[in-house]
Amino acid sequence: MPTISIIIPTIGRQTLCNVLQSLVGQVIEGDEIMVVQDGIENRAFVDTVVRSYDLPITHCICGPTHSYGNAQRNFGISIAQGDYLSFMDDDDVYTPDALSIIRENVGSVPILFRMQYHDGRYLWTDPILRMGNVGTPMIVVPNVQDKIGQFTGMYEGDWYFIDETVKLWDGAVDWCEDVIARIRPHA
Repeated sequence: MPTISIIIPTIGRQTLCNVLQSLVGQVIEGDEIMVVQDGIENRAFVDTVVRSYDLPITHCICGPTHSYGNAQRNFGISIAQGDYLSFMDDDDVYTPDALSIIRENVGSVPILFRMQYHDGRYLWTDPILRMGNVGTPMIVVPNVQDKIGQFTGMYEGDWYFIDETVKLWDGAVDWCEDVIARIRPHA
C-alpha cells in the first residue's frame, strides 16, 4: 500500500488542531505527518498540540520566513520519506476518507483532487491549470525529487508549485473529481 508524507506548514494557529484531528484514523504504517513551523513563535502551543495526537508526527522548525508556508513546504519535501507527497494548510482539513481516496487514485504522475469551500463551492471548477483554480491541498505528487517543483515566497506559491511540478512531469497530470479537503471549514 502506498505511503503518504503529509506536509503541514504552520504559524501556530489554533486551527492546526482541526487539521490533525481530520487525520485521526486515516494514516497507515509508513505514513508521516510533518508539522513544519515558521519560526519559534507559539512553539510551546504547537509542541502541545503535536503531542496530544496519537499520529506519526514530526515537528520541525524552519525560519522564521513569513513566506506563506512555502519555505516550510520546501523543507518538508526535502526530507519526506513517503511514496507520495500531500500538502495541507493549517487552516484547512482533510475529508474523513481523503487518504483512502488518495491511495485508490495515485499512479505514476501528479494528481489533482478537488477541494470544497464551506459554502459548497468547489476548487477546481474545470480541469485546467490556472491561477485561482488550483490550491495547495489538492495536489498529490509521487516522491521523485527531481520532478517536484519549489514553492516560491509569494502568496500564489501554490499555483507556481503545481504548474512547475506538472511541467517537470512533461505536462502529465490526472484530474480526480473526488473532494479530499475542505477549505477554511470554520469560516
